[in-house]
Amino acid sequence: MKLSLRWKIFAWALVNLALIGGAVVWFLHAQFQIGIHSLLAGSTGERLDSIARQLAPELLARPKSEWPAALDEAAGYWRSRGIKVAIIHNSGAVVTGNLESVPNEVIAALDAHNSKMGMPPGGKGPGKRPGSPGGPGDNMGGPPDKPGDRGMGGPARGRSPADFPFADDPFGPGGPGGPGDRGPGGSNDRNPRDPTDRQPARPATLSPTATFEKFMLVSRSPREYWAGVHLDNVSGPMPFTLVLSSRSIRGGGLFFDYVPWLMLGTAIAVLSVLLWLPMVHTLIGTLRKLTASAERIAAGTFTAPDGTRRGDELGRLQNAHRHMAQRLDGFVTGQKRFLGDTAHELLSPLARLEVALSILEQRAKDGDRSTVDRALGEVRRIASLVHELLAFSKSSLAGQDTPPEPVDLEPLVRDILTEEGGALTVKTDIPPDCRVLAIPNLLRRAIGNVVRNAVRYAGNEGPIMISATPDGESVTLTIRDAGPGVPDDALPKLFDPFFRPDTSRTAVTGGTGLGLAIVKSCADACGGSVKAENLRPKGFSIAITLPAV
Repeated sequence: MKLSLRWKIFAWALVNLALIGGAVVWFLHAQFQIGIHSLLAGSTGERLDSIARQLAPELLARPKSEWPAALDEAAGYWRSRGIKVAIIHNSGAVVTGNLESVPNEVIAALDAHNSKMGMPPGGKGPGKRPGSPGGPGDNMGGPPDKPGDRGMGGPARGRSPADFPFADDPFGPGGPGGPGDRGPGGSNDRNPRDPTDRQPARPATLSPTATFEKFMLVSRSPREYWAGVHLDNVSGPMPFTLVLSSRSIRGGGLFFDYVPWLMLGTAIAVLSVLLWLPMVHTLIGTLRKLTASAERIAAGTFTAPDGTRRGDELGRLQNAHRHMAQRLDGFVTGQKRFLGDTAHELLSPLARLEVALSILEQRAKDGDRSTVDRALGEVRRIASLVHELLAFSKSSLAGQDTPPEPVDLEPLVRDILTEEGGALTVKTDIPPDCRVLAIPNLLRRAIGNVVRNAVRYAGNEGPIMISATPDGESVTLTIRDAGPGVPDDALPKLFDPFFRPDTSRTAVTGGTGLGLAIVKSCADACGGSVKAENLRPKGFSIAITLPAV
C-alpha cells in the first residue's frame, strides 16, 4: 500500500504524539509510584480541604451517633463514585464509614503525625495520671500485658474507638457528656470513656481559609490508593483523621482527574496540527507543482513552472527547475527548427537529383538501367525521409503559432479513410455530434499516420476499429487492430523519433521511425495526449485524447 507524502507526514505526526503521550504516562506513573503525595499540591488537595472544612465543625457539634450522617453529607458524593470513606482514630481504629480495616502504611502515616504533634504512637498525650488511659498501667501505650498485644503503636485493626480517649480532655469530669450527664433524655446512655460521644460546650467554628495536614500513599496488600486529612491540627483536640481509599489512582476524579489532562492533550494535538498544517500544505503544494512539471518534461512538454520568491531550499529547487525547463525548451525548440530548416534545404537538391536520375534512366542502356533504378529508389527514399523530418519539425512547432479550433471528428475520419484508399477493413463508431478542440491539419496527419500503420502491419489480422468516447471535458479517439502488437518494454519508447520496435518495421517496409513521433507531436500541439497499449489476448491500440468542445 503506497501512501502519499501528506499521509506519511500525518502518520509520523501521530506516532510522535503517541510517543510524547506514552512518555508523559510513564512519567506520571513513575511519579505516582515514588511521590504520589505531590498530587496534594494541586486540585486534589483543594478538594480534600473542602471535604474536611465541611466535616470538622460538624464532628465537634454533633454526638457520635450523628457522625455517619455528617460524614455522608460531607463525602457522600465521592462515596457514590466508588470511594471508601471513613473517620478513624489516630491510633488506626475505624470510628465510622465503609472501611473495614486500615493498612500498615496508613498506621505508619498516623504514627508520624502523632510524633509531629508531640504525641506518642497510638494517639495518647503525655502527663496522664496513673491508672488512667494513657498513664502508667495502661497497656494502650506501654509495654504489652500479654503476648500478641502490641499496644497502641502496633497494628490496630479491629480496635474499638472507645479504647482511645482524647489526648487532652477538654470537657473534664462533669462536663457535657461526662459522669453525671444524663443527656437530654435524662438517661446516661453515653460511654464516659468514649470521647466521640461527648458534645462540646459551644459550637465549633472554622476559618474558610484553613488548611489541613494531609497525606497520600499507596498500600501494597491490597494495592490501593489512600488519602488522609488530619482533623486535629485545625479543630482542636480531636485525634481523628478522615481517610479515603480507591483501587484506582483516579479515585472517581477526587485523587486524579484525567479530564484536564485529556483536554490538555487534545489542545496540544490541535495546536500541533494547526501549527504544522500550513507548512505541510505549502510543502506538499510545491512538491506537487514540481512533480507535475517534471512529468510534463518527461512527456516532452517543456513548459516552465511558475517562479517563486522563497529563499529556502524549496524555493531554490523551484527556481532551478524553472530555469532547467526553459533551457531544455530552448534546446529542443532550436533542434527542431534546425531539423526543419535542414530538411527544407535538402528537398530542393534531392528533387533536382531525382529529376536528373529520371532523365538518365530514360537514356541509359539496358545494362546500366538497373543501376540507375536503384539510385533513383534511394533518392526517393531519402526524399521521403526528409519529408517526414520536415513534417515532424512543423508539427512540433505549429502549436506555438496556430491556435486550436473546433473540429468535427466523424467527417474528418471519413475523409482520412477516403484518402487512404477507402480501406474496407476499417470500421468506425463515432457519434455524429462529437467535436474536439484541435488544429485540423495536424489532427488529420496524426489520425492518418495511425490508420496507415494499422493497415500496413495488422490489416490482414482482422478489422480495424476507430471509436470516439466523450468523457466530460475530453474526447478519446481510439484506433484498435487485431495484430500481434509490440513488445511491452517497447511501449515507453514507441513515440520517440526513429525508434522501431522490431525488425519488421524497417526502411524496407517503408517505415522511417517518425510516424508515431509525428502523431505525438501533433497531439501535443493540439493540447492533447496519446497513449499506446497492447490488447489481450492479441491486438494493439493507440488512444488520442483531445479537449472536448
